[in-house]
Amino acid sequence: MTKIVIVGATSTIAEACAELWSQANNELVLVGRDIEKLEILKNHLLIKSSNAIITTLRLDFTDETSINQEITKITSVDVALMAHGELTDQEQAQTNAEQLTKSVMVNATSAAVFLEAFANQMANRKTGTLAVIGSVAGDRGRASNYIYGAAKGFIERYTQGLRTRFSGTDVKVILFKLGPTKTRMTSSMNQRGFADPKAVATAMVQIIGKGKSGSFYIPIKWLIIMTIVKLLPTSVLAKLNL
Repeated sequence: MTKIVIVGATSTIAEACAELWSQANNELVLVGRDIEKLEILKNHLLIKSSNAIITTLRLDFTDETSINQEITKITSVDVALMAHGELTDQEQAQTNAEQLTKSVMVNATSAAVFLEAFANQMANRKTGTLAVIGSVAGDRGRASNYIYGAAKGFIERYTQGLRTRFSGTDVKVILFKLGPTKTRMTSSMNQRGFADPKAVATAMVQIIGKGKSGSFYIPIKWLIIMTIVKLLPTSVLAKLNL
């Protein structure tokens, strides 16, 4: 039985991953900021997969001390998935330092704190998989979302460093670079052309299950799209107003 910790477990994609993993009768630890939502998710999963082992843990994602203390209590973790984050209101964050700080804390700093705590455990066990949901927004600074994008860019560099740290070992580090997906976080946006969260979750679970390490665009078309975007001159990118 594989032991999987999902941080930000009540997000749309994380829930879809949890369903797939629970159906395979794995042991899940659901971590989030709202205990009521966590318990609802737990009960939902157990109705469909009564043989799965599922526990919940409420944490303040901005409290580094609490994160480290609680994560050290979760032993023998095989897979740790960082699935939490918030879509930044760019205009608000440009004029509100509190909003800017919160965006960086939730989307970058707290994810790194969680990852480091799990990484140290896996280093001792010499095995495990660290996976984190990133975004294509981190590939290029754009006027429409550069604060959110900068946080996701940090996560890309961070996971690159972790991957180098564990090179030659059985500790795998995966970054999922997602394109726009139909989730509760993007519900206020025009979701035409957005990816289906269940399809995204299925691809993620398959990649993790294959024991891969690296950076993966989901859907794969975003590899082509973002390669082009990264090559655009700044003057052209500004005119496109992406």
